[in-house]
Amino acid sequence: MKLRTIAFALLLPALLAVIPLPMLAAAPTTGKGTTARPSGGTSARRTRPASGGAAVHAKAMGLLRAAASRWSADRTYRVHGVYRQAAQLGAQSQSASATFELAGAPGGRSREEIYENGTESLTLSDGNYTSSFIGSFGQYTRHRGVTPALDSLGRMHRGDATPGVRSLALGPAAGALDGLESVRLLRADTVHTEAGVQHCDVLLASYAPAKGDTAKVKREVWVSRADSVIVRHGLRTERAMGDRTLIEERYVTFDRVQLGASLLDSLFAFTPPAGAREVLAFERPGSNRLDLTGQSAPGFELADVDGALHKLEEHRGSVVLLDFWATWCGPCRMTMPALDRLTREFKGRGLVVYSVNLRERGDVAANFMTQRGFSMTTLLDRDGAVASLYGATAIPSFVIVGTDGVIKAHLVGAHAEGTMRAALARAGLE
Repeated sequence: MKLRTIAFALLLPALLAVIPLPMLAAAPTTGKGTTARPSGGTSARRTRPASGGAAVHAKAMGLLRAAASRWSADRTYRVHGVYRQAAQLGAQSQSASATFELAGAPGGRSREEIYENGTESLTLSDGNYTSSFIGSFGQYTRHRGVTPALDSLGRMHRGDATPGVRSLALGPAAGALDGLESVRLLRADTVHTEAGVQHCDVLLASYAPAKGDTAKVKREVWVSRADSVIVRHGLRTERAMGDRTLIEERYVTFDRVQLGASLLDSLFAFTPPAGAREVLAFERPGSNRLDLTGQSAPGFELADVDGALHKLEEHRGSVVLLDFWATWCGPCRMTMPALDRLTREFKGRGLVVYSVNLRERGDVAANFMTQRGFSMTTLLDRDGAVASLYGATAIPSFVIVGTDGVIKAHLVGAHAEGTMRAALARAGLE
């Protein structure tokens, strides 16, 4: 079976284990086979639409500016809410929801707690280390580094980084003005939250296309009239997929919002639950993938895109990072900027990075790397023989070989840069 055929079936569980985003599950449909519009977890009553032309647009901009100003990178925040998403493709429809609590404070401290279908996932940063825990796995990870700063969330939710629940929920609030092209007042509305009934102005904001996309993003934003806090936001997108249209909706409702409050240090401290096991990267229980960690790395000889030959044995005494990838693999492309940073940072410090391209022409791989300015040496595994030696049946797959020629780590799927650094540290490179 070809790698392209089996890669995504094996890769998706690995990705979901590392990034615990809300997953799509079976959803109720209406009698006509369409997905019901997400409510955002609260009841709402629409009132009259707004009118007034330019004056309305000016008022809308003022409301959005006031809402955005409530968020600042140097203040604390703690929010609780519900994330809902739904998708429809032809007669097929799916939906999912998750409850979350997010908190952040200066110094890189953050908390992200998510409950979905009775499963808890938790990510904490104390400003020095980030720890993550998935309850159903009974596993946790710990690595040096912090979660993204609040002022980067606006860029993240528009596609400039791998999105997580934090960026999906807070990005449209903290980055309400980032990439904004226009905004207008739609209507008045009410939203019921734990704090009571919120009387809101509903805005329709239009944003420039996200990175790598051509479609503009139009988002509805509910701004509380009492304190200018965004209490709900949502969007609907439509994309052509052959002769059908994929319709997606995502809505977030905040039940509680605290901005600028004093937060205890214990909120950001992680204590492993009893029985939890520390791992380098999350793996679904019962996974039977080939893991060569602790074994001698199989030798190989491959040509790079310029025809020069490279042998693994030539690098005994250095740490070698092998990245098995292909240009058509989305998760592979996501991880490459981090690999490029590591390659440049550790240049001349004992790290060799080989991006091992699978079953593609040399010019295809070379053009991909050159156009993006990546500095990794690209090797060509034309028949996938080396990938088979290393058990790389799904991509991206990362293998880290220590200075003694022994495999120190074997990671499958798109992993955070902090996880990659922790794996390199295990091989003696910091």
